[in-house]
Amino acid sequence: MRPIKLKMQAFGAYVKPVELDFEEGLHGQKFFLINGATGSGKTTILDAICYALYNKSSGDDKKVENLRSELADNKTNTEVEFKFALGDKIYKIFRNPGHKNPKGKADIKKSATLYIDDKFISDDVKEIDEIIKSRMGFNAEQFRQVVMLPQGKFRDFLMATSTEKMKILNVIFNSALYERIEFELKKKSESATAEKNYLDNQRENIFNQAREIAGVEGEINLSALTEKISAEFSESENKLRELKKLSDKAREDFTAGKVLSEKFLQFESADKNLITARNNLEKILSEYERAKIEYEKRKSEENLRAEFDKKISELEKIQAAAVDYENKKSELEQAKSAEKSARAEIMRCETNQKKYADRMAILKAEIEKLQGADVQLKIAEQDLEKSLQRKNLLLELERLKKESINAQKRLAIADKNLSNAQKDLDRLRYLEKICTAAKLSQNLMDGEPCPVCGAIIHPKLAVTDEIIPTDEEIEQANKILNRCQTARNLSVQGVNSIGDKIDFYNNETEKFIGVKSVEDMQKIFDGAKKLADELITARKNFNSGEKYVEKNNRELEDARKNFEIVTKNLANLSGAVEIIKKNISAEYLTDTKKISADLADNRKQKKILESAWRIADENFHKLSNKKSAQEGEIKSAENAKNMAAEKISNQVKPDLIALQKSAEDSQEIFIAQNNRANSLKENLNRLKNFSDKLAELDKKISVANKNYQIWTRLFDVASGKNNAKMTFQTYYLNAMFQDVIREANERLDKMSGGRYQFQDMIGLKKHAQKAGLDLEILDAYTGKARPVETLSGGESFLASLSLALGLAAVVKNTAGGIKLDTIFIDEGFGSLDSETLDFAINALTELQTDSGRLVGIISHVEELKNRIPARLEVIKTKIGSTAKFI
Repeated sequence: MRPIKLKMQAFGAYVKPVELDFEEGLHGQKFFLINGATGSGKTTILDAICYALYNKSSGDDKKVENLRSELADNKTNTEVEFKFALGDKIYKIFRNPGHKNPKGKADIKKSATLYIDDKFISDDVKEIDEIIKSRMGFNAEQFRQVVMLPQGKFRDFLMATSTEKMKILNVIFNSALYERIEFELKKKSESATAEKNYLDNQRENIFNQAREIAGVEGEINLSALTEKISAEFSESENKLRELKKLSDKAREDFTAGKVLSEKFLQFESADKNLITARNNLEKILSEYERAKIEYEKRKSEENLRAEFDKKISELEKIQAAAVDYENKKSELEQAKSAEKSARAEIMRCETNQKKYADRMAILKAEIEKLQGADVQLKIAEQDLEKSLQRKNLLLELERLKKESINAQKRLAIADKNLSNAQKDLDRLRYLEKICTAAKLSQNLMDGEPCPVCGAIIHPKLAVTDEIIPTDEEIEQANKILNRCQTARNLSVQGVNSIGDKIDFYNNETEKFIGVKSVEDMQKIFDGAKKLADELITARKNFNSGEKYVEKNNRELEDARKNFEIVTKNLANLSGAVEIIKKNISAEYLTDTKKISADLADNRKQKKILESAWRIADENFHKLSNKKSAQEGEIKSAENAKNMAAEKISNQVKPDLIALQKSAEDSQEIFIAQNNRANSLKENLNRLKNFSDKLAELDKKISVANKNYQIWTRLFDVASGKNNAKMTFQTYYLNAMFQDVIREANERLDKMSGGRYQFQDMIGLKKHAQKAGLDLEILDAYTGKARPVETLSGGESFLASLSLALGLAAVVKNTAGGIKLDTIFIDEGFGSLDSETLDFAINALTELQTDSGRLVGIISHVEELKNRIPARLEVIKTKIGSTAKFI
């Protein structure tokens, strides 16, 4: 994770909006200090990052609902926006923890929004929490142990139990592959065991079924049982063939009896149908005669119905003409009104034409007066920009001069440190020289050759009371000298770099000689802008006026055309009204209601006549068809009776009940015998199949037993049932942890001046911890190992920092599941003495130089401001804090 931009509002100490651009503010530098007074809001920056990622603060002692600024008013929402890079993707998260409002106002609810590469992903809080946890690879607690080391939490990963360390390392080094191998071996073992048990059960099941067939328990002989069932089956088949002949004869007799009985039933039914048909015909003939009389009567009224049709048609024409007459009169009145409106519209447009011409003349004169104001504004704008550039250059030049003084001070300190380190090394080498000579001279006697020069006379023997320095002390002094030399080189580079920047800004400032002050240029610019704005307004009004003139001219032309059209339409309507009036008789012209009344009366009389005719016609034809159909039914019934009588001629009606019982009894006996034969056959086939299956199963059981032995043994080894009592996954994580310890020891050696080294406890506590990730500290001063819990506050801080840096280094050098691109450290430097602080800063400097990793530390230690050029300065005020990069 690499931070890009952080925005906060009403969050902790930051009441007003604060935006921190890490890329622009750091200018590519990877090591920076977050500095400020106690309580100013330094740790709040880490809280905001952790809250944006995990919906939690950087420490468990702070609840999310308490992160809102106490100075924020009810109208201001608490908001955090965090933009960061993860792999090749850019993430942006917006979060609002919500807050309660006074009574009468709705509370602000918690919300969140996630974008990836500027594409909306989700606005569901829980879903976003899960996405970030999955993509980051850490939960909040693990993130605070290896990436963001909060105040008072440096020792969490150092003091974590083996199980807790394993959870973190499992995520970082993506040991899921080894866990999957264990899981797959477990599945293979379970599958082999299941297969073996399944085949054994299959074999036993076959014998159980055979026992069920034989009706016995205990041991059973499949061959003997098969021969016995085969003999019983042959005897059953012979008896079944005899019973089938008897059953077939009884079924044939019953079938013939059913056919003859059906013929007798058909004759009886045909006789009943003939009697019913003759009775129905008598009723239909009576109704037919009455319908015929009514039909002849209504047919004679045909001419009367035609006269009503003619009169109705004439009245409908008169009615339509009357309606048209009324409509045309209404249209004539509307045409007169339209002619009056058209005349008024022409007068309105002619009046506007003169008014618009006067206004356009005034605007044209105003534009000519302001001509050139826009050009003057552009010139003033360019001059103002130059004055602003000159002011910014002078401000930056002043800042660089102050920074140059600080850099010179740091160089002086570095020179002093280098000189002191050189003196210490020279002193130790001088002591080594004189002490070695004194030691050699202790056993020299005149007449014996000197082991150095060979002389046999020794006039002045070397003598000293000093203690001979050890090789380790000289080596340590040499390392300190090298580090001081490196620090001085960095300080020289800083002084030279600032000097180059000062020269550059001096040269740039000379380009703006003669440029007026920002204040003077602002006044000139404001005056020019006022005139330019007036010119823009005048031109805009003139353009609008031209559009109004053009629109009015179009409206005038349209009004004149419309007047010509409505005048012509008025004349046409007047003539049409007179023509229609001539086609309506006088009695209906004065009383149009009489037309409707007469028309309704004629239609009523016509409807009565037509209804009577239609009913009479329908009844007559319906009864005619019914009479013909009934006569046909009588003939059909007579034919059916005659045919049925021929079929039963000289026949006796059979006893179906007796025939059916005989057939059913013989069939039941046959079915019972057939079921027994089928049962014997099925058992015989099953026994033969059992023998075949047993031979096949015995082969499979042999193979399954071998697989069972192989896979269960492999799973036992991978799951920890081995001499080391360690699972495959644990073994891998232990190996990676050894690399972490090795990398951490390189840094701890430098930070502790060669005193401390980590030592794992594998072998010391044999199998006491399954994970085997417990640590001790080896103290070079005593030559003994002791628990990490015994380290002092400053020593614990250095050990924790070394472990975190070692972990990051191993992740970078392996194909782990996570990229640790950033590390934040909150305080802890105040517990270090000057020399140890120097070791820690050099180690962090080397970290970001070698790996390119971003390192941010929070501290109020003043010396760090001189050692770390890039700073994020937090400023505390009465109305809330602000922050900016320096």
